[in-house]
This record gives sequence, structure tokens and C-alpha cells, in this order.
Amino acid sequence: AAGIVAGMIALAGCGNATLSRESAPSETSTPAIHWVIAASALQKISRDPVTAEVLQPADTTIIIHNTESVPAPWRSAKALMSFPSYQSFLRTPAVRFRAAHIMGVGYDNESWPLTPAEEQRQAAFFEQQFANRAHALGLQYWQLGNLASIDGSHYGGARWAQVIDVQIQHAERSPAQYRQDLSLAIEQIRRFNPHAHVIAGLSTNPSGGPVTGNMLYQDIAATRQMVWGYWLNIPRPGLACPRCAPSNPSVAIALLQRLHGTKVPSVSTTAAPAHGMLWILAYAHFNQVVASTAARQIMGSGVVYEVLNNRQTPSSLIPVVPTADFHSEAQLLETYRQGQLASDTRAVTTSAIRIHRLMSSKDRRTMTSKW
Repeated sequence: AAGIVAGMIALAGCGNATLSRESAPSETSTPAIHWVIAASALQKISRDPVTAEVLQPADTTIIIHNTESVPAPWRSAKALMSFPSYQSFLRTPAVRFRAAHIMGVGYDNESWPLTPAEEQRQAAFFEQQFANRAHALGLQYWQLGNLASIDGSHYGGARWAQVIDVQIQHAERSPAQYRQDLSLAIEQIRRFNPHAHVIAGLSTNPSGGPVTGNMLYQDIAATRQMVWGYWLNIPRPGLACPRCAPSNPSVAIALLQRLHGTKVPSVSTTAAPAHGMLWILAYAHFNQVVASTAARQIMGSGVVYEVLNNRQTPSSLIPVVPTADFHSEAQLLETYRQGQLASDTRAVTTSAIRIHRLMSSKDRRTMTSKW
């Protein structure tokens, strides 16, 4: 993987080269992939050492932020300001865009409440207006939304853009589908602007089911030569993403570890044969660890206990024994007697060595038959 990293490190009017800000480099002039990431997402993973290793290059990492704070190591990185409406862009004083590190502005017009209905209906008109003001300010114009605008295409905004984002997160569970959808999008983009740079969307928690860092890695491997970069999304459910699953930064960290060539801690490929071995792993670290093919191969031949609480769903990546954890005998006993254990719980972890003696004989028989 380290060999891949050398060529991959970095995320995510017409394409005029006359802008006063530095134009986006050509895909053919550099092998680097550009990462584009929101400041709010970067904050969730900035403390992991691998994040700084992969996302540190100032010339290939673009941070999206308007007023959000940026972690210290990235405060000199290139920045993009993003707006969900043309009106919000107009209301922002020109002085806000004068900082040297601000390379452009993005128009994230989508079918959501954040973009006014009029701007959704007349997408092409407002995309052009947005681009005109961006260029007048000496900034790059980034088309971030994929509303149908010109001739029914979702990528008509490329006509005025230096960079366009392709939102294909829905396909990232299948590298083949991800590549196919991206290829079709790029074909349309090139009709409007052969010079626009393309970034492809990646999400740690898209709608439709869980993803792993390895899935995102395979998506990149399948499309690396097709794009200028990737937008790494770590969204949370809300107005901007109503169908998103809960935020899952561990998937992003697993991806960056794979790109950087590091191994997942606590998993050794030189361990003794794992047949029949017992593994206990907390939910918070589960996806990060089993995203590794080596980890799945080692753990999959044993018995894996995944420690969950009642609100968490067992992993579907490998077979597991759903397990509940308790801090005391009293907590375990009370939870069991009140029937509050998740229905799919098949094991418990606790230091309660006397719990079996404290329970009635009937309760002991019930628990023994269940687990």
C-alpha cells in the first residue's frame, strides 16, 4: 500500500487560466490526488497521527470552511468557502474572500431546504450568476451541487466551473458501480467543459447501509486516474443529510491508514493460527479493525464477541456474537430482570463473578439456556 500512497496522497465561466488565484493543476502534470474535506470533518479525525501524515501537504489538501475553526496543522492549507445559495454568497462581503489561502468558492445547490426553491428551479441561471461573481472576485468557481440544469444534465454547472464535485457516494459499496457512475458523469462533464477538474465524493456513512475503509480504498483504486481528487465526507444526520447514518469517523481513519500503508493496531499477521481463538472487540473500534482484510482473515476463523449497547447494531462485516458489557453485578442483574437486554444479545462481559450465585435458580436456568 505504501507504493500506492506515493502517487495518491492528497483528498478532496469556462476553465479560464486568467484568474488571479492559482488555477487548479492539470491531472497530467502531477500524480497527486487532491483531498477536499470540511473543517468540521477534519476536526473529527485530526488527532489520529495518520491524518496528519496523509492530509498534511498544504498544496494538495483543500479545507472547506466559512467560519468554522480549522485544526492548527492545517490553518495554512488552501481553503474553499461553500454556500448553499446564491443569496448567501451575495450577502458575504467581498473583504471576506481576500485572504491569500482562499482559492475559491463553491455553490452547493441541491434539492434540500438550504437552497431556495427558485434557485433549484433555475439552476443554470444561478450557477452562472454565482460563477460570474466568483470570477470577478478573482476566485475559482467550484460546482458542488448536482441539480439538473442544462439539457437535463446534473453536471451543466461544469460549463462555468474550474472544479466540479460528482456526488456518487451511493455507489461506493461496489467499486465497479462507483467507477461506472463516475465514468458516465465525466462523459457529461466533458461535453460542457473539457478543462474542469473532477472530484468524486466519498462518505463514511452514506444512506443505504454501512461502508468500510477498505471499500473506500477500493473505490479510489478503481478511479484514481479518472479524477483530480476526492471529497472525504464525514457527515452527521441533520438538515443537510437527513438520510445519513450516524457519523463514523473511524471509517475515514481506516481509509487513511490503508492509504498510508500502516497496519491496524493490535492485529498481527504473524500471530499463531487463529482457528478456535476467542476475540472480544468494542463497537467503537470494530469497523476500524475489521476493515483490514488481514484482520478479517485472522479473526474470522475464531469466535468474535462484539461489545454493544442496546442502541447499536452488530457488524455485518464478519460473523459476531452480540455482547453486552456491565460495570457491576448490580447493573447486570437489574438490566436482566427488567428485560432491558437487547433481544439479540448472546453473551455478557463483566467482572461480576458472583452474579450466578445471586440469581434465583429459575433465572439461572433461563440465562443458561439463552447463552
